[in-house]
Amino acid sequence: MLTWVVPTQAQNQAQGNDAVALQPPPFTLQASVRRVVEDVLVTDAKGKPILGLPQSAFHVQDDGKPQVIRNFEASAESVTDANETRSTPGVFSNVAMLQGDRNINVLLIDNMGVDVADQMYFRLQVLHSLAGLPSGTPIAVFRTTGHGPAVLMQSVTTDRELIRRAIENSAPALTSPIPSSYSVAVRELSELGLYLRQYKGRKSLLWFAAAFPLRDEQSGAAGAGRSMQSDEAEMMVLRALEGARVAVYPVDVRGVLNVAGPLNQAKNTSEVGGSPVITGSNDAAAQRGSWNAMDEIAAATGGHAYYSNNALGTVLQQAVSDGRHAYAVTYDPTPYSSDGRFHKVRVTVDGPYQVSYRQGYYAKDPAGLDEEASVSGMESDQVPDGGPASPLPIVFLARIKMGAEAAQQVAGAPAKNAGEPLVIDYGIAAKDLVFNRDESGRNDAHFKVAALAYNAEGEVLSSAMDEVTTHYDDAQMEQASTKGVPTLQQLRVAHGAKYLMLSVIDLESGRTGTVQLSVASAEQGSKASE
Repeated sequence: MLTWVVPTQAQNQAQGNDAVALQPPPFTLQASVRRVVEDVLVTDAKGKPILGLPQSAFHVQDDGKPQVIRNFEASAESVTDANETRSTPGVFSNVAMLQGDRNINVLLIDNMGVDVADQMYFRLQVLHSLAGLPSGTPIAVFRTTGHGPAVLMQSVTTDRELIRRAIENSAPALTSPIPSSYSVAVRELSELGLYLRQYKGRKSLLWFAAAFPLRDEQSGAAGAGRSMQSDEAEMMVLRALEGARVAVYPVDVRGVLNVAGPLNQAKNTSEVGGSPVITGSNDAAAQRGSWNAMDEIAAATGGHAYYSNNALGTVLQQAVSDGRHAYAVTYDPTPYSSDGRFHKVRVTVDGPYQVSYRQGYYAKDPAGLDEEASVSGMESDQVPDGGPASPLPIVFLARIKMGAEAAQQVAGAPAKNAGEPLVIDYGIAAKDLVFNRDESGRNDAHFKVAALAYNAEGEVLSSAMDEVTTHYDDAQMEQASTKGVPTLQQLRVAHGAKYLMLSVIDLESGRTGTVQLSVASAEQGSKASE
């Protein structure tokens, strides 16, 4: 895309030199490039990661056409904190979202249809495995409700105690004997993908469940010869996951199962959706079909499916290892096709190795990409396809006060049944807000701050939303640039609320920033700061 920028008459006159008119008009060359990021895990025959491979050992094909690797990142052992920086008690921030490790681990605990004994076994196995993870491993924990989006139990953190508490609060739980429905699973995975786009790097999504309803009930037996790419909703799921660089690891928490007949061979197929026809009893066919679906979404996203396996704790450690040892390979598809269809990717590595990676991506049309790039403020040659293209989050700090200290600031004496008074003192990065200079020389920004308090089922029990407009002179603007844009918000946390979500929304650019935390951690931080 070639864009000419021609000086206006006023600009020419401002130069005060007639020679300007004789010069060729300046121009800006903007190259719209569609970029694909592939996270590649290379292992030997025993599943041990292969480290230290050079870029020259990797080869990529896009729809059968060889591609030139533009960027290459070798696997790394170091892990850094990915979120929730709390250097001061009672202060929470999303600043580390911009730092980011190459891999974040997300636990999705789906208790629907899982009996209490299996839930207890899962809990013991996973809690025990936490001690064996490398120090500083970033983990987030979600839990399904069976009727809506997954509930955030713990935002991304490296704090083992917070992770342990979130797992203990997620299982065991009394659940309906009816497994999660197809529509709920689609919504959960799609919204998780959109949520995880705000973090950098690769994510390992460990989906612990007994049922994986990745086939529409209308389509017949699960896994019966129907590709995930053939349905619009399933396409939406894969697009959301690929946009956030999420590798899915479906894990059947029921351990070893006695299923009659041959096990499915989906892992041995070369394409997504290449599952064999299922034969046998209805129950056995349904179970093997469920495993087929697990294999398909794992292969499609570069993860791995685990079923008929009792070592649930080892699964977590293996997924963490995969993320730490994955290579990042980036290329610009040549030629590029923007028809919105699925493009197959093939990655090979020199040597007798096994390779796992996302098997393709959905091409977006150029108009959609350019619009997304302009909103995010990214350069046009940085817009990825099959990778995150969402705006970077607004970074902010939130100092939280609860209890007696907060009650002094909240208007009106708090009634006993009105909930716990809470005060949030925001400090927002000025560079992440859009400031417009008005005729009087003031710098105006227009944004909202929102706070939601919700229970373990994801139901919002209390909320506050405030719209803010700044009118800074130059001295105030300079101070805000170094110390942040301050604003104060009050909220009464309703009884029964377990979690808080804080958001900042720039009304000019549409950019947002969020911080999630538990009410318990807010209370502890507030007490520690007193």
